[in-house]
Amino acid sequence: MAVKERIVIELGEWTVDSLALSISNGNDEHHVPAKVMAVLVYLAENHGRLVTRQELIDSIWDGNTYVGEKTLTNAIWRIRQALGRDADDVEFIKTTPKIGYQLVPVPCFRNPGDDEAAPATRPALSLTYVAVAALALGLAAVWLFAGADRGFRPAEESPLIMTQLPGRELYPAPSPDGSQFAFMHVSQAGAQDLYVQSFEDADRQPERFTAGGTSNYSPSWAPDSRHLAYIRIDDQSRRCEVVIRDMQLGEEYPADVCVAVDQRTLSWSPDGRWLVYRKADPVLGPGLYLKAMNLDARPRGELQDRRISCTDCALTDQEVSWSPDSRALAVTRTKNRMSEDIHLFDIDEWQFSRLTFGESSIEGHVWDREGQNLLYVSDRHSLNRRIWAVNLPTGNKREIGYEGAGFPVFLPNYESIMFYRRRANAHIAAIPIEGGDGASHFPSVIVQTSGSERNPSYSHVANKLAYYSNVSGHNEIWIADPDGSNRRQITSLKTSAIDPSWSPGGDKIVFVAFEPYTESLSVRIYDLLSDTQHTVSTGFDDFGSPTFASDGRSLIVPVYRGEDGVDLWRVSIDGNQFNRITHNGAEFGRESADGRYLHYSKQGARGLFRMSLADGEESLLISDVMSTGYGNWTWAGSDKVLYARHQDGHSEIVRYDLDSGARNVVVKHPGRTIHRFGMLSYSDAHGLLYFTHREPQQIDILMAPNPLPAAPKGK
Repeated sequence: MAVKERIVIELGEWTVDSLALSISNGNDEHHVPAKVMAVLVYLAENHGRLVTRQELIDSIWDGNTYVGEKTLTNAIWRIRQALGRDADDVEFIKTTPKIGYQLVPVPCFRNPGDDEAAPATRPALSLTYVAVAALALGLAAVWLFAGADRGFRPAEESPLIMTQLPGRELYPAPSPDGSQFAFMHVSQAGAQDLYVQSFEDADRQPERFTAGGTSNYSPSWAPDSRHLAYIRIDDQSRRCEVVIRDMQLGEEYPADVCVAVDQRTLSWSPDGRWLVYRKADPVLGPGLYLKAMNLDARPRGELQDRRISCTDCALTDQEVSWSPDSRALAVTRTKNRMSEDIHLFDIDEWQFSRLTFGESSIEGHVWDREGQNLLYVSDRHSLNRRIWAVNLPTGNKREIGYEGAGFPVFLPNYESIMFYRRRANAHIAAIPIEGGDGASHFPSVIVQTSGSERNPSYSHVANKLAYYSNVSGHNEIWIADPDGSNRRQITSLKTSAIDPSWSPGGDKIVFVAFEPYTESLSVRIYDLLSDTQHTVSTGFDDFGSPTFASDGRSLIVPVYRGEDGVDLWRVSIDGNQFNRITHNGAEFGRESADGRYLHYSKQGARGLFRMSLADGEESLLISDVMSTGYGNWTWAGSDKVLYARHQDGHSEIVRYDLDSGARNVVVKHPGRTIHRFGMLSYSDAHGLLYFTHREPQQIDILMAPNPLPAAPKGK
C-alpha cells in the first residue's frame, strides 16, 4: 500500500517527503513512484533490523508475491539511484542476498511544519552505521587486493525477471534517462518485433511499436532518450534499413541501408554524434561504418560515412559497444566460426588494438562508467555462455557468471546490469520415419546429459552414432550405440571438436577442431581401428562441416575464405590433393552413393541444389523454406532426401523423392524442436531420423546488481 500521510525524513544530506514523492538534497531532486516511496518509508520506520523481502511484499503489495517479486528489486534500485552513497562511500541500503534489506543510516523523522529533525526511536543503533561502514570498507579492501580477483566483486542477489512475454526477449536497451527500456521480442510464431517497457511502472504491459511484415532488431537510444535507432528488414524483399524513430511522436524515417545478416550490429554513441553499423560497399564489401549525426538525431548529409573495417585482413567485424566518452569502440572481430575476440578501435588514432585472446561465440559487450572494464559474454569453446569481465589497462579477466546470458548492458546509474538469458540445452533425439503419415509426434531423447549434445551422424556399417558434447567441459567427439547406450568420448583436445561425420566403411570419423595456438580451424580424421587421429593438410584455416565422399578416400569440405565467401572443395584424406568443386556459394555438401552427383545447400539461399560431377551442370531440386542453412537434410536411401522446415510454430520432416520430385510431410513436431543449426542423420536399419533436439526456449530479460566495484569518489 502507498503512504497516505505526509512523512518527512532526513537521511544524511537527503530529505525525503512522502506525499511529494521526492528525495532532495538542495541541489538534486528525484521523484519516485508511490510504491518506491512506501518501501523507503517502511525501511526507515523499521531502521535497525533486517526487513525481509516477504515482509515488504506483504506490507506494500498486500501479499501479492507475483507482482511484488517483479517490482521490489526495481524499487530498491530506484532508491539507490536517488540516494547514491554517503560521504564515506557506503551504500544507504544493505542487502542480504535473497533475504531482505536494511537501511544503514539513522533516519531522523520530523514533523512537516518543524524546522528541527527528531532522530529515530533507536538512537543507540547509530553505531550500526559506523560498523557497517567499516565492514563495507573492509570488504572493499578484500576485493581490491584479492590477487586474480582484483577489481571484481560477487553479485549481491539473484537477478530480477523484467520481461515474461511468451517467446523470446532479446537485446535490452535502457534509455539514457532511466525511464524505460527497449527490447526485441520473437513470438512463438517467429515474428520479430520491438517493444518498450517502463521502469517507473513495472505493472504496465510492454508496448510494441514496430509493424507487421518486417523483422526488427538491435534497438539503440540517442542521448536525448527520445529517438531510437533500430534495424528493420522487410520480410519479402529482405531489404535492410537503419531506422530512426521519434518515440514521442511515433514518427520514423530510414537513415541508411545495412547488411541483413548483421542484425546485432548497431550502436549510437553516448555523445550522439555517431551511429555505427554494418553495410555493404560494392567494391570493398560489407564492413563497419560510422555515420555522422546531428544533435536532432538526423544524419549529417554533408559528411561522408567513414569505414572502420579493414579491407585486406581475414577478420569480420560484428558487434560493437561505445566507450563512455565516445572516443573508442569495442568490436567483436571474427576470424572463423570458432574464433572470435574483442578488439578496441581508437577513433582519434583510427586503429585497432586487440583486447581478448581465445574467445568464441561472443554475445555482446558493454563498458563500465569509467571505461576501465568491459563486461562481455563468451562460451570459450564449451557451448555454455556466461558473463566475463576484463580490465582494459591490465587485460586481467574474471568470470562473472549468469550462465546462458547474452548482451549485457548497464543501466544509466551503473548500479545494475540487464541481459537476456536463454536456458535450453540441446540433445540427440530420434523419431520414426517409415510409415509416417504427417501426424504430430514427440521425439524420443537418445542422448541427454547435464550438458549439450549436437549434430548426430549414424553409420549403418558400424551401427554407431557419433556426435559432439560439452559434458566434459569442452566440445569433444563422442560415439554411442543407436539407442544412446555405451557412450564413449573419443577425443580429448580440451579446446573444441565439432561436427563429426562417418566414412562409408564405418571405420573413420571426420570432424572440425579448433587449434588454439594458430587460432584457426583444422579438419581431423579419427581412425577407430587404430584409435589414432591425424590432421588433414589443406592450406586453409576456416571450414564448415566436412563429409566423406563416396569413395571413402576423399572429403567434401566447405572452405570459408573471407570476402570470397564459401565453396566446396574435394580434399584427399592424406591432404596431398585438393581442388575446388563449386563456385556458387555452396555451403554444406554430400555426395551421392554412386559418386555421380553432389547435393548441397547454399549460403544465403533457400533450397537444395544438385550438381553433376561429370559436367558441372547445376539444378535446383527443392525450392522450399527448408532449414538448410547448415545441414538440416540427409539421405534416406539412395533415391530420397529428408529435410526439416519450420511452419507456423511447428517443425516438419519432409521426404523428397529424387526421381519423381514428389514431396510429402512424414512427421510434424510441436514447436521449433529441430535445431536450426543441427545435422540430420537417418538409419534405414532402425527407421529412425536422428537430429539435434532443442528444448522449448523461454528467453527473458533480467536485471542484476552491477558485479563491478563502485568507482572511488571523484571519478
